[in-house]
Amino acid sequence: MNQSRVSIVVLTYNGKDLLEKNLPSIMQAIVRRGGKDELIVVDNGSSDGTELFLRKKFPAAKVLRLDTNQSVGAAYNAGVFACSQRIVILLNNDVEVTPDFIQPLVKHFQYQDVFSVSSLSSLSPGEGKKSEQLPCYIAYGGGQTAYARDKFLTLGGFHPIYGKYYYEDRDLGYRAWKRGWKSLCEPLSVVYHEGEKTIKRDSRRQVQLLKFRNRMIFFLSCYDSFWEAFLPLVWSVVHVVLCFRPYLLLALFWVYRNRGKILEKRNSDRPFWKYSDREVRKMLGKRLTAEKYEGN
Repeated sequence: MNQSRVSIVVLTYNGKDLLEKNLPSIMQAIVRRGGKDELIVVDNGSSDGTELFLRKKFPAAKVLRLDTNQSVGAAYNAGVFACSQRIVILLNNDVEVTPDFIQPLVKHFQYQDVFSVSSLSSLSPGEGKKSEQLPCYIAYGGGQTAYARDKFLTLGGFHPIYGKYYYEDRDLGYRAWKRGWKSLCEPLSVVYHEGEKTIKRDSRRQVQLLKFRNRMIFFLSCYDSFWEAFLPLVWSVVHVVLCFRPYLLLALFWVYRNRGKILEKRNSDRPFWKYSDREVRKMLGKRLTAEKYEGN
């Protein structure tokens, strides 16, 4: 299992400059492992000539061109479906990787209860010092995460209810935890992540609205305890009032209008729940024992 090949999926939308900057580091990491790992770039309906640029500059990369711009979750799902390997690493186009970032992620997948393993993310190479700490359990992976492809597909990938972006990754990781599948952060795998380059193109109001709405969807559809879900919702409403952001009430109206879809999502997951919210919360932040880690 330690020599398993991986598929790497990079998502981009009008990010040709970011690809030119960061893809060489990914190619170097693949060469470092013998050059047999798969690289797929999902072009999410770009209009800046991304596809032609990739075919000329990075011919070794497979290009999956989506005709229209889709949500982040849907675009990543398409990339995972197109992969050929059992471990798939999802990267944002604003992530620069270190040459040996792959292997520390791969070794954890010898355990059947591992769902995802994330790299340690730094803002710049100057901050990229490897931690001496052991890997720890985390709630979900971000834009630099390896997944067990079979489990990812079993969960249906990123859920479409979240729309354009925000909380789809948190939802996926939490649904995996509820089934008994764990997510970790591996500090020996280091990447440099600029963060939210695409999201910054949208207005602040639009971003806040999506984040607020999707947080409520997450609480209502993923938590098994009524109070675990209800109290954050109450605080959310108080937040709208105290911060004087009445436009966020549109999110409350959307949630009410689509309560049937949210309930359907919750009911479809519930039969598979193995851990309670309290049990998941107790696991998060714990570090692997030295014995288990060295056994890798």
